[in-house]
Amino acid sequence: MVFASAAFCLSQGPRLIFISRPIDRFVRVSLRLETLEVPAQDIVTRDNVTVKVNAVVFFRVIEPQKAVLEVSNFLYKTSANCATTLVDPW
Repeated sequence: MVFASAAFCLSQGPRLIFISRPIDRFVRVSLRLETLEVPAQDIVTRDNVTVKVNAVVFFRVIEPQKAVLEVSNFLYKTSANCATTLVDPW
């Protein structure tokens, strides 16, 4: 993804892209399958038993424009969302 003068300019696939350093900014987003370990969480079951649960999340970025422009840190957001869902699934 290339940003020109702090505005989104273009998103291209694998090819040669020329950017001018003072004006443009280049952001690389991996579109491969990523793994993210969710920290251990203490949860309380329906019958009031405390259980420590940890998880591993597999995800892939489908829309890199949204991952960069709409969220400040999409890896942290994914981890926080998974931890919240793990603690309170319903």
